[in-house]
Amino acid sequence: MDTVNRALHDSTNKPSVISISWGEPESTWSSQSISAFNDVLQSAAALGVTVCAASGDSGSSDGVDDGADHVDFPASSPYVLGCGGTSLSASGAGITQEVVWNDGDQGGAGGGGVSGVLALPVWQKGLSAFD
Repeated sequence: MDTVNRALHDSTNKPSVISISWGEPESTWSSQSISAFNDVLQSAAALGVTVCAASGDSGSSDGVDDGADHVDFPASSPYVLGCGGTSLSASGAGITQEVVWNDGDQGGAGGGGVSGVLALPVWQKGLSAFD
């Protein structure tokens, strides 16, 4: 959180994008930590800085072994662009297929989903998930 805040207010480099390549299931964060970090992320959005964060590598479980769906924070923040891997098939004419990254039997898969901790932002209300 401190590192993101420092980068956000770096008057020498003045970043327009901050990339976070890590995260943890929301359930491993304290509510105080999520709230404090989310405040920093909201400041980034207000300053016009895009924050990208990894959506996780353990599919819908996010590595939690309880049979429920989990999402990675900070990617689950409404002020962050959650980024996950995809597999592409291409030809000379361009991309012919793109699907979410999933190693199947190897165990890795892209994460994602809706926060169980943070309120759904106004700009997402009324949307529905799809397969």
